Amino acid sequence: MNASASVNLFVHVVEEGSFSAAARILGLAPSSVARQIQQLENELGARLFQRTTRKQSLSEAGELYYRHAKRAAEELEAARTGIARLTGAPSGVLTVTAEPDLATELISPVLPEFLSQHPDVKIRLLFSSTFADLVEGRIDLAIRMGQLKDSSLVARKIFDSRSLLCASPE
Repeated sequence: MNASASVNLFVHVVEEGSFSAAARILGLAPSSVARQIQQLENELGARLFQRTTRKQSLSEAGELYYRHAKRAAEELEAARTGIARLTGAPSGVLTVTAEPDLATELISPVLPEFLSQHPDVKIRLLFSSTFADLVEGRIDLAIRMGQLKDSSLVARKIFDSRSLLCASPE
């Protein structure tokens, strides 16, 4: 595994809170993530995570490595973004949040074509019915129903929806 991929993987594991969550986002098997983290720990000669069967947390070495790895990952992403702007090819992680029903109806059908047209883009889907802090959650796009309350956010109407309540005499 190259250094860039190693740093990116480690940062994802820390930020997602588990090997399996990072694996889902990165499209890897959890066992592959665990193996790659083990290789990184072997290269560094230090244990980065304290693990139990129920929980994992950063070790002291892991906290130190994370601070540096986070900055390195951000710099690498900035470099990729800058180059992508030059070439016009979108790349990076696009974080999208949507209500589960909306995601099923709107996002799922178009994802395969979008990803085939933009192979350097990775999609991180967050399913939630609650309004999230987009800045704090580092969310690029939120798809919600209803009116946008006073906000500095920009909203675009993408479709009309009508509800119909039906009942039988019983």
